[in-house]
Amino acid sequence: MADISLFEPEDLSNIPTFRAAYSDRTALLMARLAYRAYNNYDVDDATFKTFSTELCRQGFVDCRALIDRDAGTAGYIVEGSDIIVVVFRGTEDELDWKTNVNARFVALQGGTRVHTGFFQAYWPIRDAMFEVVKRVIKAKQRPIYITGHSLGGALALMATAELANDEDATVRDSVAACYTFGCPRAGDASFDVYVKAPLYRITNGVDLVPAVPPAVLGYRHVGDTRYFGKTGVAPVRRSPNWPQKIWRTMWGLVALVRTGKFQNIADHSMSVYVGKLDAWAKANLKQTQERREVTADPAIAKP
Repeated sequence: MADISLFEPEDLSNIPTFRAAYSDRTALLMARLAYRAYNNYDVDDATFKTFSTELCRQGFVDCRALIDRDAGTAGYIVEGSDIIVVVFRGTEDELDWKTNVNARFVALQGGTRVHTGFFQAYWPIRDAMFEVVKRVIKAKQRPIYITGHSLGGALALMATAELANDEDATVRDSVAACYTFGCPRAGDASFDVYVKAPLYRITNGVDLVPAVPPAVLGYRHVGDTRYFGKTGVAPVRRSPNWPQKIWRTMWGLVALVRTGKFQNIADHSMSVYVGKLDAWAKANLKQTQERREVTADPAIAKP
């Protein structure tokens, strides 16, 4: 089976880095980096060096760790010649799940409220993140992207909010966009206004994590939705409505009976997100090439 986290040189060179609008190519790159965040790079310095060397071998120029073992938070910052990406890892162990279920609100400056557990997971690595970002931006200004899956998506939202509101104009003006995958709700309705950067919230199938914490507690999603249903089909720019959610949940139960696998859990897997983005990228490329061939065919009369 091919390694879905591998990059080709064109994966980096083809990214529209200064375009804040949603890009399928950028989404796929972010997904692969978020998938990589689950690698065991946080065991010791040697494992991170191996992790960093592999990324640089595939086209990046440097990589730095964001790790706080006491908080159970991990991520990394990777540099390309024309891009900087801050990546956060999602839920992986019992400590992470304690973070997820701590659903009380904590107020930020200005009254915006966010999920206490997510904020507590983000805070221990905040200063390290800012120190690295400011240093690399000072060396060479490039667009900054932030990404993460599951809990990592929520941490990415926290980081995006702060980076895009930073007092340093060079930092805040460099924030290009945030891409999250299977991200839970992280704040109240005012959080969407507080985050002054483009946000793209990618969800898949019957993934239930985006449904928590429940809206009845005051939580709201932020950003622009991209929803994936069938593999190889373009994402739609809306979340499923309630009848669709109920139908997909029922289908998940049918799949559980037939295959022994709970589809709601399977659809949250980062590997599934990468697979669907990759399948759509290939299908879209094929469709684009076919359209160009038709347009270039001299036998086709022009109107």
